[in-house]
Amino acid sequence: MSIFVVNFGFSTQAGYPTQGNFQPDNQNSNSLLRSCVWLQYTAGGAPNLTDTFYQYTAPLASAQWAYVSGTSSALQVYDGDIVAVRVFNADGVNMNDTLRLAAVFGQGSGSELVAPPTYLQSPLLINNLPRTVLDSVDINSFNPQNWATPSTDGAWTFVVGYVHGADNQYSFNVGVSVCMNPAMGSPVYQYGHDPKMRVGMGMGRGKCHDDRDKGAAA
Repeated sequence: MSIFVVNFGFSTQAGYPTQGNFQPDNQNSNSLLRSCVWLQYTAGGAPNLTDTFYQYTAPLASAQWAYVSGTSSALQVYDGDIVAVRVFNADGVNMNDTLRLAAVFGQGSGSELVAPPTYLQSPLLINNLPRTVLDSVDINSFNPQNWATPSTDGAWTFVVGYVHGADNQYSFNVGVSVCMNPAMGSPVYQYGHDPKMRVGMGMGRGKCHDDRDKGAAA
């Protein structure tokens, strides 16, 4: 079992909010200050993480996390691995910020891959069924005053769950809303990105059920 975090830094500086982009990777020697990258837990005594979606409130330590790759490359994962999303303020820690995170999983390889065919749309589970949508409002509320507050390191970390299912390739669109003044409810900035994951050999088929039936009938 391995633990992976996709790490994103947001900025309110000119250009980033208007485009909705997280900051690009800055090659920082501190892995937790790099953005749009996959990190892996490398220390002993892995934390006990639950197979569900929730905010992990303990601060992460940079010495325990190593750079794996940029998000332009699909992360290689296997059944039983754990995936989390971490977001930090690249302009500097502001403990007053609140954050809402949403993610949608799906097969996003854009290519017709071959056997073994699998049409599973998410490697995550809820009630033993595919979990394709995650939204921190489910564990907080719609009011920015009640959105997730940062951990003591000034960042937000959400465990999205364990990897399940057969070989496949997935993308998941990650979006966050950040409120800089929760008492006033504004300003709110939004950012998004779409990292990818390859489960096992990544062999699956990205078409929907209707496309599968059409192909079979042709």
